[in-house]
Amino acid sequence: MTNQTETVYVAGRSNGGHGDRKVHTDPDCPGLKEARNPLPRSREAYPDDIEECKICSGELNQSEQDQDHSAYNALVAAAESEADSA
Repeated sequence: MTNQTETVYVAGRSNGGHGDRKVHTDPDCPGLKEARNPLPRSREAYPDDIEECKICSGELNQSEQDQDHSAYNALVAAAESEADSA
């Protein structure tokens, strides 16, 4: 009998901690695609009250949630560039 530990992925909070943290069971989850550095961890490292991502759990159909983030990403890049030159 082997003791396997479930690996989950959590996005780091580079934005100062805003928003609810979710654990992802799929490393290719679309919910992680904007994350700069998803961290693989043991599920046991997180309290039970931290929810699993609704996409990973199958509760939410990702095809209904696809959005174009290109405008947002361009604004973030422009703001970072502006901050670097200030």
